[in-house]
Amino acid sequence: MMDGLRAGLMWPGTEAMLSLFVVRRGPADLELTVDAAPAPRPDTVRQYEMMPGDSGSTIGEVREYDLRFNELPPDLTGLVSAWLESAIGGGAEVAWFGFEGSFSYEDLLSDDIASSIFAVASRSGIYLALDDDFRSSSEWVERLGEIRRELHWQ
Repeated sequence: MMDGLRAGLMWPGTEAMLSLFVVRRGPADLELTVDAAPAPRPDTVRQYEMMPGDSGSTIGEVREYDLRFNELPPDLTGLVSAWLESAIGGGAEVAWFGFEGSFSYEDLLSDDIASSIFAVASRSGIYLALDDDFRSSSEWVERLGEIRRELHWQ
């Protein structure tokens, strides 16, 4: 069942938007663009540097990439896996796909937002939660917790 996922990705109503968040610590030359994108390529990619504000976060540089498609690609599994693999291969420490509005330095990969994250990758692997029920499961919360601990964010 992916009705909630589909609705979350189509929230603007006219296009699909997948928000990819990437954390890196160090001088990696990570450049995720439409030209370098795995297929199917998004129609546009918008990039934002996330600022820690008052959180005092020291996790590293965080960038958001909004991948916009005129319509939702049929192979979401292949699409998100390819982008996560590209991010980790390009030097990211961790990368994940989450719904718009789910990002907060205080809640990175936390239990509170686990149901808003539908794919994550680190050096230990790529993990998907495209099923609505699985995204709300204790197994998914624990997987995200393992990655937080792996990165020493707790």
